[in-house]
Amino acid sequence: MLDYLEAYAPHLATTVEELAKPAHDLDQPIDRAIATMARTPFPAQAHTAQAILTGLSRQKGVLCSSDMGTGKSILSLAVAHALSKRSSRGFAVLLLVPGITIPKWVRDEIGRTLPEAHTRVLDSWRDVVRCRNESVQRGQKAALEFHLISRDTAKLGMPSAPALVYHKHRVVSNPASHESTPTKGRVLSDVWVCPDCGGIQRNIEKHETLRSREMDLDALREAKLGFSDLASGWVECVAPKYQSIVFPNATASTKRPQFLKSVTEYHCTECGRNLMRSLVPEREKVPGLRTRRLSPAKFIARYRKGWYDLVIVDELHQFKNASGQGEAMGDIVGAAKKVLGLTGTLSDGKASSLYHLLWRMAPGAMLADGMNHRSLNKFVRRYGTMEQKGRFAQDDVKTGGTMSERKVLLNPPKEVPGLSPKLFVQHLADKCVFLELGDLGLPLVELEERPVFVRMDPDHERAYETFHVELEAEMKRQSTLGNTKAFAQFIPAVVNAANQPYRSQTVWLSEDDAVEFSATQLESAWTPKERQLVSDVQAELAEGRRCVVFVRYSGDALQDKRITAVLQQAGIRAETLSATVAPEDRIAWLERSLERGVDVVVCNAKLVEVGLDLLAHPSLFFYQFTDEIATMRQAARRAWRIGQHRQCKVFYYLYQGTYEMAQLSRMLAKRSHAMLLEGRLDRSEVAEFTAKDAQSASTYAIAHCLGDIADLSSQWRAMADKDIPQGVTLLSEERFRGEMARAMQRLAAETKRMAGVSAGSPPVAPQDTAVSVSVAQTTPLPMEPEVTLGEWKKRLPDKAKKVLKKQGVGDDQLLLFAL
Repeated sequence: MLDYLEAYAPHLATTVEELAKPAHDLDQPIDRAIATMARTPFPAQAHTAQAILTGLSRQKGVLCSSDMGTGKSILSLAVAHALSKRSSRGFAVLLLVPGITIPKWVRDEIGRTLPEAHTRVLDSWRDVVRCRNESVQRGQKAALEFHLISRDTAKLGMPSAPALVYHKHRVVSNPASHESTPTKGRVLSDVWVCPDCGGIQRNIEKHETLRSREMDLDALREAKLGFSDLASGWVECVAPKYQSIVFPNATASTKRPQFLKSVTEYHCTECGRNLMRSLVPEREKVPGLRTRRLSPAKFIARYRKGWYDLVIVDELHQFKNASGQGEAMGDIVGAAKKVLGLTGTLSDGKASSLYHLLWRMAPGAMLADGMNHRSLNKFVRRYGTMEQKGRFAQDDVKTGGTMSERKVLLNPPKEVPGLSPKLFVQHLADKCVFLELGDLGLPLVELEERPVFVRMDPDHERAYETFHVELEAEMKRQSTLGNTKAFAQFIPAVVNAANQPYRSQTVWLSEDDAVEFSATQLESAWTPKERQLVSDVQAELAEGRRCVVFVRYSGDALQDKRITAVLQQAGIRAETLSATVAPEDRIAWLERSLERGVDVVVCNAKLVEVGLDLLAHPSLFFYQFTDEIATMRQAARRAWRIGQHRQCKVFYYLYQGTYEMAQLSRMLAKRSHAMLLEGRLDRSEVAEFTAKDAQSASTYAIAHCLGDIADLSSQWRAMADKDIPQGVTLLSEERFRGEMARAMQRLAAETKRMAGVSAGSPPVAPQDTAVSVSVAQTTPLPMEPEVTLGEWKKRLPDKAKKVLKKQGVGDDQLLLFAL
């Protein structure tokens, strides 16, 4: 087969090009507007923007998957600018972005690339309503206007819950009997009922192809949803005012079910009706709310449908789940004319990470493929990889002659890393534009990634192994007894036991069963991993390299506070970036930390995975692993990007013989499948980075935590090398500065030539302008000398906190009636 492919490769390549012609070739012209912005994109960026324009002319949505640091922001602005030049009625763009990136978008991206554009930040649903009312009065859009809203703000409406009715006992007729009558009904206990059709709610995964009324009563009893499947208890709520008139004997208060946090969307399993409804603060206890508020996403979907010409969704991968933010993104995308999604990590190696994105971006293609809003399992089975484990029953043995049969008890199937090539062909090839750092033609500084294996102290090692084995055995026992959440506490328990030998912990698996880990050292003593970290950080600081230390468990475990204290004891100027710092203030916090002379920042990797450029911190340390490969890949590239002139280093710390070894193997598998989808690995190479034992990366046994250190280290280094895009020239720090300046001038001139822009046009404007935007600002401010973000934030007027008043109807509520 290889000889055949080598012999006929030219003919096959020509045939493939004829059958699957790309939307844009490099020999095709680009839109002139792309090269007439204040900042000129590089040729690869210009061609990518033109490909997106071509894709949007054929369909509603396009996904742009490009490496971190390739300039996704300027790409999207070039697309918006080119589309605005084609419109004679003005052009409105809505940017759905992480809150942490809004100051950067306003000042560094829009302000310096399209300074003539109108910019407005929508901080709340009130701004969204006012913006709509003002546009109605104005009657026409600006030539190009940008509205920015954070993904957290977009979803903030009223909390919702299913409008289900719970019955302790429900009389139903036997569906299998043709002569069922009310007198022949039977009682079904612990059921949820749809208020619309009266149907018994069931677990749709158990009987996905059957309807409730087609089952016999025994099957329905097995498939029904009980109270604990959807709710955790009951909460008090106030009865409506009219109840005392209609029902004179009714009490002044009543109760409603407290639904589980995971119940964010619910459709009747019988009639399919959406049963989600908003809670009412006047009647129900809603934390933090006294009056109703309006979801900006729902408002845009209802009152602004078709008004936004383009919606740009930044960090698209963060909307991959069936969460409130994902639903808000779906509402906004549905109301827009065109949609552009931006991401640096399209997938985490699992098919489920793409299901919700594709359903919201291209529902028509999903419906044509036989999918709907409840087809996640079907989608994963078709385009992903499922794993199902089983065990032999001990007491159910059938013997016949010389053969014996044992009943096999199968666990529910679960998804593991793995993607089918059909997924790309069927759903991504016509919707995605890919850009790698190597395509830009710019040099980058050298990047080094390596795991650091640390041995535990002997006493700690023995205590950890005992705790790990006992916890695994007890959790397996609980699982066989029907506890489906038995292993939910396993990973944080064993990881914290490995990293915090000075802290005892008790893991409760039931009211009577628990497993304990006893501390093996005093809290004042340093652990081996802490000693290694201090030594490595001191070596980096001696070379003038600031550092960032990432942790995973920064909540109750207080791992970030502990690391900061240890570094400070070693005489290192370290501070903790905590989650209490608002996302939009984190850039300013980092700038102020540099002014204070802080050398090391300690934080959870989730806090900086998007939006922050850690150019001043070229050395990154992962003190603990995270199981989200997208978060790890994003955080690891915060420093290595265009503009960095220092060599970048990324260290991954893990204890030998602990569950962190299994995490490393699992991260290898996830990263390889994610890179397969991005075209950086082929299927044969994926096998090199996947554990030979298919179960070794997902099991909890201590035996699978004893991997070959040399083999794992070489695999991770090889994977990191392949994650560097082909074509990227890596330079030493000494050569980098001069080569970078010459390359940028050459590439900017090439873009102007391709777009037909005169070489005598003004040169690329340096990034020396800043635009300061206040809340709901509608016009750009005059240019000023460059200021730091901290100074810029100080210039904004302080907002006085409003005093809550007890009133029936406020101005905010009256605002809704002005629609």
